[in-house]
Amino acid sequence: MHSQLLPTIPPCNSHVRLRTLLAVTFMVVVMLAWLSVCSLAQQADAEVLVAEGILDFDTKRFEEARAFFARAILLDPGYG
Repeated sequence: MHSQLLPTIPPCNSHVRLRTLLAVTFMVVVMLAWLSVCSLAQQADAEVLVAEGILDFDTKRFEEARAFFARAILLDPGYG
């Protein structure tokens, strides 16, 4: 009987929405940071392969140089 006299308080959905929005925003930021790190790693790896290719080219090992350049292109087609 006493519980009928107390008003019912509706659940506060704004806190749940805010937490969800913050969690989703955090996950997106983390994923974007991870993707940029992966992209930088690929670019660095491509730079190493190109450097190896240049060394081989300078020592007239043209087939080996070509292989390094091809691997660099496969790893990061937009490099350069």
